[in-house]
Amino acid sequence: MTDVYNPNNESLHYQIGFMGSLPSDVIPIIFSYLTRQDCIICMEVCRAWYQLVPQYSQKLWETIEMTSFDVGVVNRCLEQCVGDHVKNVIFASFDKEEHLHSMMQKVLDWGCTKIKSLGI
Repeated sequence: MTDVYNPNNESLHYQIGFMGSLPSDVIPIIFSYLTRQDCIICMEVCRAWYQLVPQYSQKLWETIEMTSFDVGVVNRCLEQCVGDHVKNVIFASFDKEEHLHSMMQKVLDWGCTKIKSLGI
C-alpha cells in the first residue's frame, strides 16, 4: 500500500488529519480493531475519509452477508466498502426469488467479481 500523505498537497493532509501523519502500514492495523459500523461512521466524517476508510478497512469486508432487508436499504457507504476484495458472500432470509436475484446483481455491480464462496 502506498503512503497517503503527499507533502505537496497540504489541503488533503489537512482533510485526513491524523491519518496523513501515520505510516501507511499502520492505518490498516488501526482499522482492523473497528467494526464495520464504526468504519461507516468514520466515512461520514468528511469527504476525504469517505474515500480513504474503505481502502484501509478492506479486511473487514472480505465476507459480507446480505439479507432480504438489504434489498431496499443498501447504504452508499456499504457500496463504497465492497469490491473485488470481497471473497465470501452469504445471502440469507430471501423469501422472494426476485429479491435474491436483485441483490446478487447488486453485488456484481459493486465490483465483487473475485468471490470464492457463495452461501444461500
